[in-house]
Amino acid sequence: MRAAGMGAVHTVDRPGDALLVEIAKGIQSCLRVEPTADDHGIGLLGQCRGPVEPNIAEALGLPVPETDAWSMYGRQLTSTDIHVAQVEWYRQHPDVLKAIMAAHASRMDLLGLL
Repeated sequence: MRAAGMGAVHTVDRPGDALLVEIAKGIQSCLRVEPTADDHGIGLLGQCRGPVEPNIAEALGLPVPETDAWSMYGRQLTSTDIHVAQVEWYRQHPDVLKAIMAAHASRMDLLGLL
């Protein structure tokens, strides 16, 4: 998917149309049907777009973005806006945070997040 460049994904959980088309073609091939999936320019999951981290852009051989802005349903937000909202959501839902910590503590420790 390197050829899709920055359009491969919008956020971790929102693949770009180019990636979705390739996944669909792979499924069609596994089902032994003609791979007819195509990008019709609809922008299926592009309502939320996160910034591309500079190290990711460099690894893909793409220009480093000049912004850390997010776009959510056409509204521009900074990374700080996103982080503040996420922290507030977890503050209001401590049970979710406890479950995440229990499930991923060893991985988070390995990554130096604890």
